[in-house]
Amino acid sequence: MSQRLFFFVVSVTLVGTLCLAQEAPVVMSVNRPPDGSVTVQIANHHQAALTAYVLEVDREPVAANGPHGRGILYFDSLINPWQNKSFAPGETRTIRVAGPSRGPTPWQITPTLKAAVFEDGTTFGDSDTVALVIAARKMFFEELGKAISLIQTAKAQGMSREELIREATRQQQADLAGAQEPEEKRAVANPWGTLRTNLKRDASLPLENAEEAVLQMFMRLRQGLIQAKPSVAPQGATVNPAN
Repeated sequence: MSQRLFFFVVSVTLVGTLCLAQEAPVVMSVNRPPDGSVTVQIANHHQAALTAYVLEVDREPVAANGPHGRGILYFDSLINPWQNKSFAPGETRTIRVAGPSRGPTPWQITPTLKAAVFEDGTTFGDSDTVALVIAARKMFFEELGKAISLIQTAKAQGMSREELIREATRQQQADLAGAQEPEEKRAVANPWGTLRTNLKRDASLPLENAEEAVLQMFMRLRQGLIQAKPSVAPQGATVNPAN
């Protein structure tokens, strides 16, 4: 019986504009049509695929007492490859980040491209932000290992669907306590959310089939992280943490 896997996603919103020098390996530019909408173009000028980037977005109030805010857009094709596909060399994508405005906007949006990571291990931008990307990948790798181990234990012990869902929730809550940055929290939440979503979405599907499908998905993700540059997996790490 064929089935479609669902990957848990924590969504973020990007609004803003930035134009970097043409020699930069990744360039972001903005278009602001008269209707108040905002589209952003992100171009990969590097010889290798762009696998991750981080944008910091400031909202400066137009009025003296207007709202002020700051947000982060975090893109990583290794943590969420279903929603975030890597950018091929030379590829440019247009993203609509804000719809038409019915009136004057209360703030001026100013984003900053903080960091980018490429498939060949090249990094670009603020070193602390690059370090956050790598830290999030390491945490995701660890969480995948824990999720794989839990599924294997559940299969061996004959856990029910409800017991496995409860244990996945408990493990996520425990691990979130050690995550500081939003990127790390997403890296922790994604495997457990994915596991619960696929267990809940079709109760008529045999539990062993659902478990095996998610298990294979998580092993493929771990394999991608083992091969990733810069390195995020411990030396000698394997796809199956039990090996």
